[in-house]
Amino acid sequence: MKYERTLYSSGAPLEEAAGYSRAIRLGDFVFVGGTTAVQADGSVFAEGDAYAQTKYILGKMESYYIEAGAKREDVYRVKMYVTDISKAKEVITAYSEFYKPIKPLATMVETPKLNRPSQVIEIEIDALIGSATKKTTQDRKDPTRRTAAQVVGLRYLAESYERSIEWFREAQILLPTLSQLADPSTIPGSLQGALAKVDQNEAHPLNLFRLHWYNALDYSWRVRVPEHIVLPKELTGVDARIVLVLGNRFPMVSCHKVLAAYACLVPRIVSGQFDPARHRAVWPSTGNYARGGVAISRLMRCRGVAILPENMSRERFDWLERQVDNPDDIIRTPGSESNVKEIYDACRELGRDPDNFIVNQFSEFGNHLAHYQVSGAAFAQVFNSMQEKEPGLELSAFVAASGSAGTLGAGDRLKDDFGAKIVAVEALECPTMLYNGYGEHNIQGIGDKHIPLIHNVVNTDLVAAVSDQATDGLNLVFNTEVGRAFLREQMGVDPAIVENLRHLGLSSIANM
Repeated sequence: MKYERTLYSSGAPLEEAAGYSRAIRLGDFVFVGGTTAVQADGSVFAEGDAYAQTKYILGKMESYYIEAGAKREDVYRVKMYVTDISKAKEVITAYSEFYKPIKPLATMVETPKLNRPSQVIEIEIDALIGSATKKTTQDRKDPTRRTAAQVVGLRYLAESYERSIEWFREAQILLPTLSQLADPSTIPGSLQGALAKVDQNEAHPLNLFRLHWYNALDYSWRVRVPEHIVLPKELTGVDARIVLVLGNRFPMVSCHKVLAAYACLVPRIVSGQFDPARHRAVWPSTGNYARGGVAISRLMRCRGVAILPENMSRERFDWLERQVDNPDDIIRTPGSESNVKEIYDACRELGRDPDNFIVNQFSEFGNHLAHYQVSGAAFAQVFNSMQEKEPGLELSAFVAASGSAGTLGAGDRLKDDFGAKIVAVEALECPTMLYNGYGEHNIQGIGDKHIPLIHNVVNTDLVAAVSDQATDGLNLVFNTEVGRAFLREQMGVDPAIVENLRHLGLSSIANM
C-alpha cells in the first residue's frame, strides 16, 4: 500500500542545514519529531523550568500537527525525554492540561542530556487523522470503545491482511479451509483433478490440499477411510483392538506436522498478524514441526526458519538443507530432544527483530483446533468404519504422546463424540507429567520437560510413561528383516500387518 508523503518545516535554519523535517504526514498518519523549547530567536524558553517548557513545547507541536491536518483528539502517542526524572510531576502537570481527556499512549524516560544544558525536556508526538472518538472519556468497560492506539493497530492488521491477499493472488495460491481438510471430498473437483498431476514431494501450492489423513500411500488418490493398522492379539496380548492411524501419508515431509504448521500459521495470516511479504516464519521444534514449518513456508512462497537441537537426526538436517535457500535459515541449538529451553532462548533472541515471526506450536491454539477439527474427524471415521463391521464396538481411549499437545486435541474431539478417555504419553526417562522430572531420552518427536500451553490438561484422564529402551527395541523388530521374520515365523503375525509396521517410527511406536 502506498502513502503520500508530505514534509513540514518550522522554519528553523538547522532543519534545512541538517536535513530533517519538523513533521511528516504519511497518508492519515502525522508524526511530529523531537521538539524542545527553543524559540524563534534561538534562545531557550524558561530555562530549567520543566513545567513551562513542557507547556510551551506542546503548544508549538499542536500548531505543527494542526497544519498537517490533525487535531488534538487525533493524538495517540506522546513520548517525553527529560534530563531530570525528579521533575516528572511538573512535566505531567503541563501534559495533563493538554491530553488528560484524550488519554493517548504516553512514555517518559530520563536521558543524560539534551543539546543545551538549559533544555530539560524533548517531546515527540504521533497522531492519526480521523481517529478521535466522539466520547473521549468513555468508560473502559464500554465494548464499543476504540482508542487511537486501537485504531492504529486495527488499521495495520487490515493493511497487512490486504497485502497477504495480494501476495497469494499474485502467486496463485489457494488456502484450504479446515472443513475441506476434515472432509477432502468437499474440495472442488477442478482442484482435485489438478492435484492428481502434482507430485506429493513437490513444493507446489496445491499440495496444501493434501494436508489431511485421507491420502493413499502412493498419493494416487484419496481413500475413503484413513489408512490404519489394527494390531492382532498375537502381537499385543490383549483382546482390545489397538488401532494405529498412519501419519506418513502427508506431503513434503511424510508426517502430520505439516498440518500442525499450517494450522498455526494460517490464523495469523487471515487476522493480518503475519505478512508473507515481510515476515520470516520461525519454526521452533525438537522434532518434525520445524520440517513441517519449512515445508509450509515453501508452499506459501514465504521464508521459513527452522530451529532445532543440533543432535537431532541427520535425516532431519539433510532434508532441511535441501529445502532452504539460505543455510542461515537452519538454526542449531545446543543439546537434543530434551533441550527445549535452549530453543526458547533462540526464539527470544530472534524475536527482537520485528521481521521474525515466531510460530510456536506449543502455544498456538490453531494447532489444537486443527487436530480437533481435522484429525479428530479422521480418527472418528476410522472408528466408525470398524463399528460398521462390529456394531457393539466401543471407543475406550485415545492415546498420543504429548509433544506440542496438538494431536491431543483430537482426543478432545473423540471424548466429545464417543466418551473416550484421553491418555497422554511421555518418556519414562523424563517423566514431566508424572513426577515433574527431567532427563534425556531418544524418542525423537514427543517432547518433554514442560506442559504446552495448548494442552487441555483438565480433560486428560491418564498419563503413560514409555521407556526409550522399549521403542528402540521395537524399532529394530519392525524395521529390520530379521525382526519382521521373527514376527511372521515365530509369533504368527499376519505378513500384511508385519509389512505395514515398517511405517512406524520412534514416536508412533511410543504411542503404540
